[in-house]
Amino acid sequence: YSVILINIRHFKLINEQYGKEAGNKTLRHIHNCISKNLRNAEFTSRDNADRFFICLREHQLEAIEGRLRVIHNDLNDFNKHRETAYPLDFNCGAKIVEHPHNEVILIQDHARLAYNLAVQENKFCVFYKKAFTDKLLKNQEMDLFFETSLKNEDFKLYLQPKVHLETGIVCGAEALVRWDSVIRGFKK
Repeated sequence: YSVILINIRHFKLINEQYGKEAGNKTLRHIHNCISKNLRNAEFTSRDNADRFFICLREHQLEAIEGRLRVIHNDLNDFNKHRETAYPLDFNCGAKIVEHPHNEVILIQDHARLAYNLAVQENKFCVFYKKAFTDKLLKNQEMDLFFETSLKNEDFKLYLQPKVHLETGIVCGAEALVRWDSVIRGFKK
């Protein structure tokens, strides 16, 4: 299985320009497009606002992305029946479910992490990797030690000389800060 979070880009503008009823019709259209592209034992649910989770019986990246592109194309059939067209575009984050007993909340969180990266990098779809969580944990750990390290003066200043190539004379320096943490050791 895979769990995918999709979020419609600039959905608030639909409500703003065409009204809440048009926004609600669009949400129903999105749900219907997703639903018609689901197979046996697959489902979708609306998370909140214009975010939907989709559970597919797929675990191959190319197959998942292909199915998402079909949904994306179906969404824009909506415009064939309108005088004023507005494109429905989305970013998505996907989590391949390796173990059937994983907690649903954790699976959804992983899909959210991948989605956030898709938005940051302006990609159609990003698939979750463990490195995403590892990076968050490392950043959290650094945040926990940062204040203490400031108080302990664990940050050291090093000056790296800049030498003029023709004369060999030191003409400046590059300032480098290194973190010599009592807990984590020396960090560049």
